[in-house]
Amino acid sequence: MCLLLCALLSATTAHAHSRLITAQPRHGEILANSPAQVVLDFSAPVEPAFSRIEILQGDKWSILKETSVQGKRMLAALPRLPPGKHHLRWSILSADGHHQTGTLSFTIRP
Repeated sequence: MCLLLCALLSATTAHAHSRLITAQPRHGEILANSPAQVVLDFSAPVEPAFSRIEILQGDKWSILKETSVQGKRMLAALPRLPPGKHHLRWSILSADGHHQTGTLSFTIRP
């Protein structure tokens, strides 16, 4: 019985959903200059073919084309951004098959 319980607990732990751990720039951060890239670190590996980062430009979301995935980390080059508030949206497929989304905003000082 104890072995069965241990096996079930191990399986549950292995299939936990991936969540965002850290982001650069951080949500709500105020920056002096436009960042060159966005870096997102997740708690579990991310499937590259089904994951993306978008930026809001005007009233339209645009996919950041230069995006790469390295295990639990997603990186994307950012265009030179003007001063003001900027919004990013990410969408990932975890290695466990669960889809996750989120947003973050940061501001560039004038």
